[in-house]
Amino acid sequence: MHPRCYFWTGVGDDRRNEAERGLPPPSGDPGPFLASPLPPTCDWLLKPRTRIDVSPGSAGEAREWLTERYRAAESHRCPAS
Repeated sequence: MHPRCYFWTGVGDDRRNEAERGLPPPSGDPGPFLASPLPPTCDWLLKPRTRIDVSPGSAGEAREWLTERYRAAESHRCPAS
């Protein structure tokens, strides 16, 4: 197993741009898919390597990376009303 960790922050409405998030057509031209910073709808492995945030060497390192992302996201949550 070799995990790759991807990370995206942005405006949620941007995810509606299916032209940039959908897989490129099998005919060849990847269109905006490869260049777009938006998360894909299904296959991260088709994105360029530059989109990889980290490639942990173990499951424990992957868990630590994910835990850090969750902790960072918690600080951005809206307070409960």
